[in-house]
Amino acid sequence: MTAKLWQDIKTSLCNRLEQDLTLVGYNAVGGGDINESFRLETDRGSFFVKHNSAGEPDMFHAEAAGLACLSSFNQLRCPQPLVCGEYGGTRYFVMTFLHLTGSRNDDLLGKQLASLHRESANSHAVTDACSSRPPAATPFGLQINNYIGLSPQSNTPAKHWHSFWLEHRMEPQLRQAIDNGYNVIARGLKRLEENTEILLHGHQPMASAVHGDLWSGNKGICEDGSPAIFDPAFYFGDREVDIALSRLFGGFSSGFYRQYNATWPLDVGFEQREHLYNLYHLLNHLNLFGHGYLGACLNTIEKIDQLAAAHR
Repeated sequence: MTAKLWQDIKTSLCNRLEQDLTLVGYNAVGGGDINESFRLETDRGSFFVKHNSAGEPDMFHAEAAGLACLSSFNQLRCPQPLVCGEYGGTRYFVMTFLHLTGSRNDDLLGKQLASLHRESANSHAVTDACSSRPPAATPFGLQINNYIGLSPQSNTPAKHWHSFWLEHRMEPQLRQAIDNGYNVIARGLKRLEENTEILLHGHQPMASAVHGDLWSGNKGICEDGSPAIFDPAFYFGDREVDIALSRLFGGFSSGFYRQYNATWPLDVGFEQREHLYNLYHLLNHLNLFGHGYLGACLNTIEKIDQLAAAHR
């Protein structure tokens, strides 16, 4: 990052906080495949800065709105969004810095995530955080669209969960995979649509506030022992999507699941729907990172087909 870019970040941050800051230094922070991240040190404390020259211009703004929504519920700690900006073709996002430890004791995270999932689109706080408009009459989705990684994520509200999942999650990723040349996906497209209807038939979840991208790299434990989540792809949907993704790549303790279920047990049939929900993320990885994820996608599609066949 150039000195002029850091100066622009400082100016934007000073304007946002309405106070002068002196830059002390900055250090690169590891993690993430999309953005470069830094810990910015000032005479007023530390801030977290991430930047990139890729993606859409509103990507950081959408993430900031998601963090604001999560913060509004006061159920789980997350960074506070401060300012989004752009200088010389580089976009940046500044937020409060969380001092994370290496602790893997995320039992409390399970309990607090269940409490977060009990929050719904009826919250007035969400209206203030995400939009100047009132919540839509239809519960699933969000007033704004956002991103899952670099991929656009449509949140157009829908009344029925199965319709939302099929039209705004599965179909865009499936069609993108076909456009990317994975024609083997195309042969099972119609069948997958039918299987989605079968596996979600009769499942009427609450429109819960969900993180949307809850893998182990997007959670941590702060120095005071409180859990934290970050990098959301926030919307209102079936709470099971967060639990499913947490199991896809691992990194969550048995205590996390024990405390979650003690607070709000998962619904019957989760183990079948889990594969359907995780296919969305596998397809997104295929579209973003390439052929290495094709096998996992095809195996999951086959598993979904077997589960749906058992319900026919």
